[in-house]
Amino acid sequence: SFEVGDDIDVFVIKLDDGEGNVSLSTRRVEGMKAWKELAEKFENDELVHGKVVGFNKGGLTVEVNGVNGFVPASQIATYFVKNLKKFVGEEWDLKIISIDERKNRLVLSR
Repeated sequence: SFEVGDDIDVFVIKLDDGEGNVSLSTRRVEGMKAWKELAEKFENDELVHGKVVGFNKGGLTVEVNGVNGFVPASQIATYFVKNLKKFVGEEWDLKIISIDERKNRLVLSR
């Protein structure tokens, strides 16, 4: 929450809504910061910390810095894993394989 007089970073969504109001977003700025941080970690070949939040037949969904990423089943272990559900709730250090903010795509490896 914000107090009157607080300095905050915002993203301008719309300059004029027809009534002279400006639409701003603080969440968009947080998302942009998260993607920038992830891109820097990718460029520097640093690991990121993520939590497994879901699964499907192709792999696991993980949350890293507020960004949803994907760990393909082939990147989970050196052996075939049939039951991916057992990993939900676990936290891992992960390597970023590919990142594309425009496509909202983050692919990781264990």
